[in-house]
Amino acid sequence: MAEMNQNFSIQEEQIYTKWTEQAEAFLAANEALERKELAEIERSRKFRLGANILFTAVMIFSIIQIFFGIVLILIQFPEMSWLKNLLISYF
Repeated sequence: MAEMNQNFSIQEEQIYTKWTEQAEAFLAANEALERKELAEIERSRKFRLGANILFTAVMIFSIIQIFFGIVLILIQFPEMSWLKNLLISYF
């Protein structure tokens, strides 16, 4: 009977060890997955920030181009008699 209890204890210990190893492996894999997901989220944040900065720079550049286009048209307006006559006749 004592020998049977001892065998049973050894089996319980082996099962406990096996389950503990599996749990540790699962937790390690889960932790690695979480780190990977956090890195991906951080990458997407940096990408969005870069995209927003690029979009803002393009919009500022476009506004500056439009402004200079208007200035050039206003500078050349006295020389563009056809446009002046067209505007006068239209309005």
